[in-house]
Amino acid sequence: MKKIIFSLLVLLLASCANRVTPTGGEKDIEAPKLLATVPENKSIRFNSKEIHLHFNENITLNDLQGQFLVSPLMSKMPDVKANKRDIIITLPIDLAPNTTYTLSFGKSIVDVNEANPLDNFQYVFSAGDF
Repeated sequence: MKKIIFSLLVLLLASCANRVTPTGGEKDIEAPKLLATVPENKSIRFNSKEIHLHFNENITLNDLQGQFLVSPLMSKMPDVKANKRDIIITLPIDLAPNTTYTLSFGKSIVDVNEANPLDNFQYVFSAGDF
């Protein structure tokens, strides 16, 4: 009887220890999502020198030189840096009064793991009242 119980116990323990490589889950196919902006996107009476964009996952900037556009043109381009889940944009000059600015990122904002791009993201603000 002891031999049967011992044999069953050995078989039970041996079957519990199967080594399997983890699958890693499903492939990430979604682009990063914008969670918050400071100041708010499409602001009026804008007078900030910095813009913060916060995303739902770690991001990086890919081909910023070829993708990033500012309209109307500024004499000096804004400084754009990615830091984990944030993009920080530092504006280099005083803004023209009653002017609406558009910062177009094209496909330059991508997630770190799969490089899924956030297509045609724009941040728009106005130094005027509308």
